[in-house]
Amino acid sequence: MTEAAQDIRFVLLGHPADYDHFVELAQHSAKSAKPERFERHRATFRKFMEWMPSYVTTHRPAVATRAGIVTGRLVVCPFFPDEIKSPQQMKRAYDKVVAGCKLAKELGAHVVGLGGFTSILEGANGNVLAARLGLTITSGNALTAALAIEQVRAVLVQAKRPLERETVAVIGATGDIGRVCTLELAKSAKRLVLIARNRDRLEALRAEIGKDTGIEVASDPLAARRASVIVAAASASTPIITEAQLAPGTIACDVGYPKNLSEAPAARDDVLIFSGGLAKLPGPIDLKSYTRLPAPDLLHGCFSEAIVLAAKPEYLGLSTDQGGANIDRVKAIFKAASELGFEPAPPYRGDRRIAVESIERFGRGFVVAA
Repeated sequence: MTEAAQDIRFVLLGHPADYDHFVELAQHSAKSAKPERFERHRATFRKFMEWMPSYVTTHRPAVATRAGIVTGRLVVCPFFPDEIKSPQQMKRAYDKVVAGCKLAKELGAHVVGLGGFTSILEGANGNVLAARLGLTITSGNALTAALAIEQVRAVLVQAKRPLERETVAVIGATGDIGRVCTLELAKSAKRLVLIARNRDRLEALRAEIGKDTGIEVASDPLAARRASVIVAAASASTPIITEAQLAPGTIACDVGYPKNLSEAPAARDDVLIFSGGLAKLPGPIDLKSYTRLPAPDLLHGCFSEAIVLAAKPEYLGLSTDQGGANIDRVKAIFKAASELGFEPAPPYRGDRRIAVESIERFGRGFVVAA
């Protein structure tokens, strides 16, 4: 069957999280690729990746939504976020994003979902690709924020810890996802600790919330220790806070990709950390080598948003570029996703699903005073 006959409606555009992830992708594309060869020549391959072009993988996901099956392809932009340390490296990575979107255009895709740092690079360059290439290109930040909010609420309900008693810290509070999470959770939270690098933007967000008291702003991620609930949604290439630094009783939702929270090999039993911004799909697809998610029916919110838009073209106006998420758009895209059978994913820590009984037991052990 030709690409045209398959009616490729979406392309998911991402990058490897680290070198080991790059090796996994290479092995999936070429079964003859030997892991020991990649390990033996690690320095050479890492250098080669600087010049390696974006490419279409062999994945051909078909998602069975309530509106019918929607098909797509996956494109890899070979760069590591933690190695973008100069304007030249940023330009090289951005050029790979442009090349990846051009590949999507050649495949006949209608929608491109930008994953991880691909959306950050595009936003830093003014969100110009969509008009230039005649594509709908989405950061997926709206659906990611909606999913994270619902996941936090669900875990708190299971832990029997009312949001009205909680101090909520948002790391990356002035970013797209963090800002929406802040505005929505602020409606009920007892107190807020808002953390970001730019003090002026933090003060503007505090004014937008409209509360005179109960809001602390800070630039140090460790200020999150003063909260009982953390939403980590910063655009960071490496973890910015460790599990060891969290206060006992903390519930932490890590929305970052790469992760904002560095988890300990052996989980602490006095904190509860789970991956946020994930969707449970209406049906399973095999993308584990690409997404590194633990179940075939899980997908990042950024990619899920692209599939929702591709499944129902009337929703294309809900696409979000970097900086374009707001409460109304978040609610609208979540409603659209729900109509198609997408749900907030249950809480996972790494590859392990966190049982409801474990959350209930955690809640009994760490009750927040009224």
